[in-house]
Amino acid sequence: MLRFLTTSLVPLLLISSACGSEPIAVMSFNIRYDVNRGVASDRQNAWLATSGEHRRDLVIRAINEGEPDILCVQEALQNQVADLKSQLSDYEFYGVGRDDGVQAGEHCGIFFRRDRFAQLDQGNFWLNEDSETPGTKYPETCCARLATWVVLKDQANAGREFLLINTHWDHQVQAAREFSATLIQQRLASLADGRPALLAGDLNAHPENPAFQRLLGSASQAEIQLFDCYREAHPDVDSEEATGNRFRGITTGSRIDYVLRSRGFHTQSAEILRTHEGDRYPSDHYPVKVTLLLDAN
Repeated sequence: MLRFLTTSLVPLLLISSACGSEPIAVMSFNIRYDVNRGVASDRQNAWLATSGEHRRDLVIRAINEGEPDILCVQEALQNQVADLKSQLSDYEFYGVGRDDGVQAGEHCGIFFRRDRFAQLDQGNFWLNEDSETPGTKYPETCCARLATWVVLKDQANAGREFLLINTHWDHQVQAAREFSATLIQQRLASLADGRPALLAGDLNAHPENPAFQRLLGSASQAEIQLFDCYREAHPDVDSEEATGNRFRGITTGSRIDYVLRSRGFHTQSAEILRTHEGDRYPSDHYPVKVTLLLDAN
């Protein structure tokens, strides 16, 4: 039997102009790329296993249990995107492969409920100086990194529009993470165009990392200030906040997976979903789920 464990959930119900709005559940989930690219394997933690105990099925079960309105996945190869699409039939999808801007390589893909949201605009940019050219890399990094974005119209909240960015930062080069933070901050204002904004992703940076702090910005430093939804819901830092688990169920440590918000949104709750089946885990990351309220105007 699957067990679904969460960190303690502390709702942050805010009396504000968001009262009466329909909550939006956003999940960020690094699903770990499929090293065998769609071929069944007897390797440990295989996406498709010759034994039939597919990690794919654990991932889909974790998503369904989390019931997100919006799902942001990282590291998804095209065969994994296809598997998710086939099982998440209530969702639309937008995303491209980071290697060619079409299908090759990992995706920072965005799924959203089609009966609730309308996609008004979309795009991608790569996290380096040549940000419009697919497959380009920041110096000294091993692979291309990108940010994928959509503008959504929320038909459950009087047609309010907002920007959502999904990204995956470099895991080795701190300068690349700091550049990514600066570039995303620069792009936020123009892409949002006055709308509220959300950012989800695997940032490969703990909360105290200068790159993460740069991304948050401040009222004086950035046109759009971002807020850490999990920390808003859980103000006291806990030693059991790890979102990377190495497929071993680790919980001790700090977060590297986030959902961030701008003004115009309010954090209602946040949780790290500790999904597993015995000693099997869907990914080497836990999904993070945040529930938000939109301002009424």
